[in-house]
Amino acid sequence: MLPHPHEPDVRQAFDLLGERFPGSLLALDTAGPGFFDSQDQHDALSKVAARMR
Repeated sequence: MLPHPHEPDVRQAFDLLGERFPGSLLALDTAGPGFFDSQDQHDALSKVAARMR
């Protein structure tokens, strides 16, 4: 879900998580530039109006 919002909003979300769950670990999946560049050709993502940034 994190590729959808703008960076300042993601940073704010991490700040809130850090305040709410101090000392916790956060596991994330990653997506490289190629993933963002090819989302219009993806079988499922091409059918969704939201674009990852």
